[in-house]
This record gives sequence, C-alpha cells and structure tokens, in this order.
Amino acid sequence: MKEILLSGYGSIGKRHAKNLLAIGFFPYVLTNYSDDNKNIKFIKRIEECSDIDYGIIATPTAFHMSDFVKLKERGCKNVLIEKPVENKLGKALEIKKIAEISRINVYVGYNMRFLRVFEAIKDTIDKYFDKIRIVKITAGQYLPEWRPYKDYRKSYSAIREQGGGVDLDLSHETDYMNWLYGLPVNIDYTYRANLSSLEINSPDYFKGIYRYKTFLVDLELDYIRKKERSIKIIGENVNILYADFINRKLIINDNVIDDTNLFDFEKCYIDEMKEFLNLEKRDKIATLDDGIKALELLNMEE
Repeated sequence: MKEILLSGYGSIGKRHAKNLLAIGFFPYVLTNYSDDNKNIKFIKRIEECSDIDYGIIATPTAFHMSDFVKLKERGCKNVLIEKPVENKLGKALEIKKIAEISRINVYVGYNMRFLRVFEAIKDTIDKYFDKIRIVKITAGQYLPEWRPYKDYRKSYSAIREQGGGVDLDLSHETDYMNWLYGLPVNIDYTYRANLSSLEINSPDYFKGIYRYKTFLVDLELDYIRKKERSIKIIGENVNILYADFINRKLIINDNVIDDTNLFDFEKCYIDEMKEFLNLEKRDKIATLDDGIKALELLNMEE
C-alpha cells in the first residue's frame, strides 16, 4: 500500500482527502485542525509519518517551499503541489533545482486539464487552427461569495504575502492556455490592480494580452464579477467555439453540444489524483515545468 502524506486540510486539502478515501487510500494528514474522520491519520509533525511514497502540498502558496523541503528531507520522491507552485517565479525555480538534484517527480494541481470538455476544445482547435484570430479567456468571482463560510478578508486570497491575488488564484487559465496553444510569441501586456472596494492587499484584477503567430489571446481575471469562467475562440466572421464552465455549456460553430458530463469537476479531481498516484498513464497531469510556465505567463518575476 502506498503511504500518502497530505499537508494542509483547508477546502482543497479536504477535497483531496475525500478523493483519496474514495479510491481506496488512507492518507496521513499533516494539520493542526483535525476532524472526526476515523479513516484519516491526522498528525501534527511530519516525523510521525515514517515512509512517504507520495506527498501532496495543499497549504497556502507561501508555505509551498518549506513543505516541499520537508517532504524532500523525508525521502519522498513524488510530490503534487497545489496551484500555483509558488507566489514568485524565483521560488518555483528553486523548487525545480532541488527536485532535479534530489530526483523528485513534481506535479502541479491544475485539475481543469482533466475536464472532458478540453478533449472537444483541443479537437476544435486542431481542426480550425488556421482560422483562429482571437481567443478570449475569462474567469472571475466576487471574493466574499467564493468561500462564504469564512471572512474573505482573512482568507489567503486576500493576503498577497500568503500567495493571494486573482492572478495566482485563477492561474488555471494560464496553464490551460499554454496546454492548448503553447507559449506565445510575445507577452504584449500584463496589468494587475485593485479596482474594487474589497478590503484586501492582493490584486483583484488581472489582464494579459498574449500574441501568437496568427492570433491573440485576451485573458481577464478578477475577484469582482458574478461567477464566470469561459473560453471563446473567434475566427473571421465566425464564432468557432464557446465553453461556459459554470453553466456547463459548449457551442461549436453555433451548434450546442448537450452533454453536461463534459464539465464534471468532481471527476476531474479524482482523475488527476489517479494519474499522480500512477494508477493511470500520466498524460494530462501538469508537470513542474508547466507550473513554472503558468507563472511566467503572469509575469510573476517580482
């Protein structure tokens, strides 16, 4: 049986723990906040777990480096870091250096790759690639409604020093942009700001313009709007594709594809975990290099 250590037990940590149990694994969970789940082995010190085959880092972004080093020191050779890898590109590159020296396989939790809708999106891009001129990628949600069970001002999203900010929180979009199209020829423009009245010190707005050889990607992320997440692919005088991840809607060439299973977010987390644990062929899971590219596209050098 594989020994799995999960570091962090917030919302994403609890989701990972639930999914591990669902596929037959009983993880150690490193946290100060346990509950009454008898199938989880809660620990407060990493030394309480002797052998670690797989480590999952689900703590706030600012703690990823220290958690990774602890797993390395315990001899763990397979690590899944929740997105983003780090809040600064330099720290992510340092993790890469440590991973290469210690021969650790590192993956990043960009689970949206496992949504079935991306199979249709990829097929459509391949078919109409020469006709694509504009790609509009949009994601946002009003921060106080994101996690209504807690004060948004105390969430890591609100605190830049902990890795908060809409650019980092919604970096799924830069990851799948790179996954679908590769790196752009040029990053024409990136802009981040605080535009709302939210009581936060992290950016609530990000805009990026990315130039590819024959088309442009317009990326917009925010903590301001009503919940929205979509991609629109536009050609000359034609709407090639529109995917609405919230309302589970896919339109290709004005034809509605009626299959809500294409947007099964619960399943995509489980499929990601299966690939990480090497229960299935690793062909979608994001690598550490992918995670670094997502930060580069956000211009996270600072």
